[in-house]
Amino acid sequence: MKTDAWSTLFERAADATDGRNDITQTRITRILDDRRKKRLERSQESDHQTNTESETPDHEGSTSAESASTRESQAESESSITEPATDPMPTSIVVDADVLVADFLCGSESNARQAVEILWTHSWMTLFASDPLLTDAEAVIATVTTDQLAREWRSHMTDWCSIVTHPSADHPALSTAYRGGAMHILSFDDRLQSAQAGASLRGQFPVSVRDPAAYAAIFSPERLYSATVSETDTYPGPDRAPRVK
Repeated sequence: MKTDAWSTLFERAADATDGRNDITQTRITRILDDRRKKRLERSQESDHQTNTESETPDHEGSTSAESASTRESQAESESSITEPATDPMPTSIVVDADVLVADFLCGSESNARQAVEILWTHSWMTLFASDPLLTDAEAVIATVTTDQLAREWRSHMTDWCSIVTHPSADHPALSTAYRGGAMHILSFDDRLQSAQAGASLRGQFPVSVRDPAAYAAIFSPERLYSATVSETDTYPGPDRAPRVK
């Protein structure tokens, strides 16, 4: 993905949000929370229905065939799920949907933009995502701007990110980090940043969840470069131009 393409897209986003004061981090987070809560409820209802059907004798052939078809579809989907990474890397990172939307729509001075730009300007940093994570962000962008702008943003992000596949019921950011080997997650979600959540997550895989400002404050490209890219070469500085000129 070329920097010029990003620059043009950001200009269109600025035009779409010009003069508006309703596109805030708080609103973005609320829309995303509502969307994920509804998806979880649907998933739980579906699981309950599946369990009920499995406990109820089938008296109609069509019902049995439909159930078998559903199970086959689920099995095929599960077979494509990315295996958990065995070698997590500090240069691998996941940016949750709320931060991605804020990066795109909340301006160049936002904490989200400052943090995500760090990742872009250092090409040796790997940004992981999943289809559900990007779909969440795309849906929020479409809600507060336009479907067309959201689709174009999604296209740009798909070109940039390394995509993993995880179970549909999983939390997109957490499962993406687990399967991609990302040791950092950027999120505005206070629940994920809590000490209790941190201890629980680190008991399963090495990851830390921070808001964008906190991550930008601790980011040390010199240390990361020498530890993961080259032990002998001096850190050369950012190797990719900013997305916005």
